Parts: sequence; structure tokens; C-alpha cells
Amino acid sequence: MRIEKSKSSEWRTPAWLFEALDRRFHFDFDACASAENNLCDKYCDISSPFENTAPDMISRAYAAVFCNPPYDTKTLWKITSHIIKICFVAQAEGFRFMTALLVPCKTDQEWWMQACYFATEINFIQKRLRFSGSKDTSQQSHAVFIFDANFLRQRHIKFIFQPNKKGDK
Repeated sequence: MRIEKSKSSEWRTPAWLFEALDRRFHFDFDACASAENNLCDKYCDISSPFENTAPDMISRAYAAVFCNPPYDTKTLWKITSHIIKICFVAQAEGFRFMTALLVPCKTDQEWWMQACYFATEINFIQKRLRFSGSKDTSQQSHAVFIFDANFLRQRHIKFIFQPNKKGDK
């Protein structure tokens, strides 16, 4: 079977994954969304990038941020760096702040290594994701980094298992 490569770097998070994370973290802000695909009532439109928002403004305004950024390397590097800065600002100012960042596993990329170093948790997703609106599964594996300002550099590695479909073993 031939899988067509997408020209887009924007993918809507599968509902089951967002719901599982939201049950745990109670997100109040979607950092990379549009009017068509936002998962929280409050969101930063992708045309006005999250990484341009002042860290202290974000850490004061929101407690739990969900972020599924466009998957091009430049954007992933900017967003990962920005989330880490926000966590340090929140920690220094005593705010409760955490971010869940859904990204492709790119262990050869500098932004990935920076994320691994500062993340509170790294949640590897079992199997490849099928993003909402896509007929095929992703061509790469994914992980959810958790950055929590209260627990920076205390790492936990976990696994997220996808719901089984009939016939899956």
C-alpha cells in the first residue's frame, strides 16, 4: 500500500488522545490551533504564533496548555524553546504552569534533545497515530512531552496505549 505524503505540517490531534490528556491536566489553552481545529475554548491562532507570546503573560494567564504544533523543524525548535522559557518564568514567579507538547519522535534533532533534557515526562505513544481527518496513520512515531514548572528536570518515561480496534491483538 502506498501512503501519500502530506504537503501540510498541521495535523489535528486524535480525539481519544486529547481526551485522555485533558482528563489528567484539564487544559485551558490550545497553543497552536485555528478556528477550525482548536481543542480548547481559548487558543492561540497558528497565524499569530505562540512562540511570539511573552512567557510571563502565558504563565500568568493559563495553568495547563496543550500544544500540537506544525511539524516542521523550525517551528518545533521555536515552540519547544519557548515552552521551556515559560516554565522557568513560571517557576521563578511561583505560578502553576504545565504544557503537554505532542510531537513526532525525532531523536536526531536538537529541539528533541532539548525537550528530553527539560521535560518532566516523556510519554511515548504505542503505534502510529491516525490524526483526525486523515485516512492513513502517520509515517512516524509520536510522543507527548510534559513540561511542568513545579517539577523541571524530574523525568519520568511513560507509554500511552491507543484504544484497541476490533481485530487488533
